[in-house]
Order: sequence, then C-alpha cells, then structure tokens
Amino acid sequence: MVRRIPGFVNRGSAATVRRLSFAITVAAMFTGCYKFRGRSYFLQQTVDAFEEEANAVRLGIGPCSEYGPAWRTRC
Repeated sequence: MVRRIPGFVNRGSAATVRRLSFAITVAAMFTGCYKFRGRSYFLQQTVDAFEEEANAVRLGIGPCSEYGPAWRTRC
C-alpha cells in the first residue's frame, strides 16, 4: 500500500529527469570543449616560446649571445 501525501502531486517526473539529464549533457559538452581549447592555447604558447628561443640562438641575440658562433653552427 502506497501512502499518499496530501497536496503532493507527482506529475512530470520523467520529463524532469529528461530535462535534468539534457542540462547535464550540455554542461559536460561545454566543459569538454573549453578544456581542449585551453590545452591547445597553452601548447601554442609553449611552441612559440621554443621558436623564439631557437631564433635567438641562431641570431646570437639576447641571453644566447654569449655562446658564440660555434654554438650557432651546431643548431
């Protein structure tokens, strides 16, 4: 025997669960998208820093100028 609570109507529980599931799915989708965007952004920054350092060594400028021409020919 199911006890009923006066004034409580259990309508639309399946629709509520579907809406909640959809909202969670959309939130997870956006989170995943921004996670990979952030990774690619920081990876690109790292690649740019390496490229800048390699150019400085080749040109002999900045902190890399102390290594001299012998170092630059090996790169």
